Amino acid sequence: MLLLPGMKQFLIILLVVCVTLGADYSEASGPLFRDNTYVKLGGSMIAVGKEFDFGPAVAVGKRYLFGRKGVDLSVAFTGGATTGSSHAHTWHIPRALFIAEVPNRTIGCFYWGAGASFGGSRLEGAKFLGIFGEGLLGFNLMFDAPISAFLEVSASQPAIRVRERSRGLYSPTLTGTFGIGF
Repeated sequence: MLLLPGMKQFLIILLVVCVTLGADYSEASGPLFRDNTYVKLGGSMIAVGKEFDFGPAVAVGKRYLFGRKGVDLSVAFTGGATTGSSHAHTWHIPRALFIAEVPNRTIGCFYWGAGASFGGSRLEGAKFLGIFGEGLLGFNLMFDAPISAFLEVSASQPAIRVRERSRGLYSPTLTGTFGIGF
């Protein structure tokens, strides 16, 4: 599996932070975020060799929450054009993550998530079709309003091929998005 320099350390640190943040926060009085359907728009960065491909990102999904933890189900697409005529994109249908909040009623609600998705990546002749590992960090901006808003940073890493003809594209995708939930 091809990882960018430092990506292995980043994933280990993300795992340690997620496990630490997943502790039960019983001193807070109730969840700070709620079930919602959402739309996310933003930008993505796909590693293409030693260069990066920047492009748009869009996702639509639904969150089902149980107290301060829950499940996030979505579909997502990221894409863009590199120098010249090459084009990279990644899609995830479905994407399922376990999410948990880290409450702080004075400034809002940080949350994290980890899970997997089925999807594909493509760059010129290189293709990947299979299972991706997923991770995200987010912040709810308006958790008491009828329409919520949030910011997220997520990472997707191709992990398990399901098609033998898949080859060559094991680059991670990093995405920054702004979401509206209703």
